Amino acid sequence: MSRKKRKINVVASRLKALLSLVENFSRSTLTNAGATSAKWRHVVSGWGVSGGKGTASSIGALISTMFASTDAVLRVKGTTSGTGAAFWVTDAGNWWSVTKNTTNICQSCTYCGAYNSCSYCSSTAYGPDSSCGCASYTTQSCCSQYGNVQVCTAYTNQSCCVAYQTTYTSCCSYYVQEECCTSYSAPIMGSYCVAYSSGTCCASYWTFTGYCCTSYTYSAYKGGVVCAAGTSCTQTICDSYYSCPQCTAYQNYYYTVCTGYGTCTNCAAYTTCAQTSCSQYGTCQVCTAYGFQNQCVAYTSCTVCAQYNQCNYCNGYSYGPNSSCGCASYFTANCACQDHHKIDLVKKVGGTETVIGSTTNLTTNIQGIKVTLSGNNITAQAYSDTNLTSQVGSDLTSTHSGQKSKEHGIISRASNVSQGYTIDEFRVN
Repeated sequence: MSRKKRKINVVASRLKALLSLVENFSRSTLTNAGATSAKWRHVVSGWGVSGGKGTASSIGALISTMFASTDAVLRVKGTTSGTGAAFWVTDAGNWWSVTKNTTNICQSCTYCGAYNSCSYCSSTAYGPDSSCGCASYTTQSCCSQYGNVQVCTAYTNQSCCVAYQTTYTSCCSYYVQEECCTSYSAPIMGSYCVAYSSGTCCASYWTFTGYCCTSYTYSAYKGGVVCAAGTSCTQTICDSYYSCPQCTAYQNYYYTVCTGYGTCTNCAAYTTCAQTSCSQYGTCQVCTAYGFQNQCVAYTSCTVCAQYNQCNYCNGYSYGPNSSCGCASYFTANCACQDHHKIDLVKKVGGTETVIGSTTNLTTNIQGIKVTLSGNNITAQAYSDTNLTSQVGSDLTSTHSGQKSKEHGIISRASNVSQGYTIDEFRVN
């Protein structure tokens, strides 16, 4: 009796072995495998359904069901970090799996621990400034050559004109060349009257013809010089007189006369000219010592900014430690940390887990896993989409020549970071 009953159970078990499976977790419990009559075996309890997803309540949860062959193609859609496909499941201590694993990988960065002290910008304002860029340009004279130029290095205070006035005078506007004296005689003495007295002067004259002596002789008889010969002549004598001043004293003076003539420049026309003179004196700085400095000695035409753009610019400075002053000391810390994703091929034999291989860590997120079992060969592939069309990285392959179970399912394993517990869909065909 017992033998017959056992045979019936074996037949029933064989009838429930699946050729394919679609498990979309549309039910409230995980009893039957998908829409089939096959049952999920909760090898390690923990898998259930929540929000239309297969959800594990703990790491290590494992369910499987029997299929017709050890060969199969397993697809996991919407996998999260730590979840994936389990295959060739015998019991809790013997199984194979391919799961998603996430690692947060950081770079090593050097940061400033303390800043130097300096004068740095501590306040800003909005408006036109040279730091804002040029809005329009103009041309002006710019230095093209520098040289040593004498400059004043010391000053003293002296009296100087601080205000000016303008007066107008007559000045020559046109010159001509004229004859002029170029040499003079030696001084000649002359005299002029300096005192007068009253005297008699002739008011009118009478002219008549008479006898004039032309030669004289001595006459002893007459007792003197007498006319020896004469001729007719005209004589003028005063016939009336008047009272007039007579010089009683003279003053000597000296004068020169021109002895040679030449050509001179003389003014021929005059105009009004402005002349500036000081109207007020004050104190001015006067240079008392000189030195040399490097200054511009030649200029050229150049284009410069005539008006600056408006922007936020620095209008105040402070002194102290600031990032703009440069770093005084440094320290190293993790930076640019980012999740990287891969799939791990793992086997568990006799209760000991061994990672057989892994794909390369990549920043592209993994949302699907495909595992192809063919004979002794295992090929695992990761995808960035739930339709399993965009593969991430290369194939992960391995072989297993030992005994294999026909049970396949899903598992939750530990992820390095970002631990997940859900799966959207599990397919086997």
